[in-house]
Amino acid sequence: METNSIVKALRIYVSNTDKFRNNLLYEVIVFAARRSGLAGATVHKGMMGFGSGSKTHS
Repeated sequence: METNSIVKALRIYVSNTDKFRNNLLYEVIVFAARRSGLAGATVHKGMMGFGSGSKTHS
């Protein structure tokens, strides 16, 4: 494993109900990332959080 490599992370926020051509959008993104040769992809489900405006979202 190379330890001096530069890595980048891409974070995309979508709803778990968003769709693209009748497929769940997060699945479309993960499969596209795999086809493109990315090192990995992970889908997280956010139950609750807040942003810079301190407004709570759930």
